[in-house]
Amino acid sequence: MGAEHSKPSPKADIDNAQRRMAQERGLDLTKWNWAVLGQTKAGKSSMINAIQGKKDSDSGAAKVGIINVTEDRQKYALKTNEHCIIWDMLSFGRHGPVETDFHDRMLYAFDGLLLMSAHTFSEPDLMVIKRAQEYNIPVALVRTMSDVHIGNLMHSEELSMDEAER
Repeated sequence: MGAEHSKPSPKADIDNAQRRMAQERGLDLTKWNWAVLGQTKAGKSSMINAIQGKKDSDSGAAKVGIINVTEDRQKYALKTNEHCIIWDMLSFGRHGPVETDFHDRMLYAFDGLLLMSAHTFSEPDLMVIKRAQEYNIPVALVRTMSDVHIGNLMHSEELSMDEAER
């Protein structure tokens, strides 16, 4: 009878992924690495620019546009915190099946995840949260474009100005 193979521990997975990401993608293991991820057009790159205090047109700013412009994960060192790097990630499903996205992109190599949504958080978002919990990786949830949604509700008269201000 052959020996049973057990699944590697989350710690072993993380260590291996971090080494691989350091070699292949320039993950700096001496700094905090946070991945910014979410659905297409959630405002990931715009958030990175805002965190960096850059306009979209500034040199070194994350690319933004009306179509998908993030071609591959990009890293941005923070001027305000030399110990932190923020990674702009491809939208869910652009790398492969959503169900395996967390492991395929080695998201467990990151110290934390900033999960963004312009609408409601969806099944892919919930999968990321669940996987991150398995690896004890902190996840911050960010709801973007709320002002646009409130304005739309006010315009359609589903929400009064008094209700919007509360």
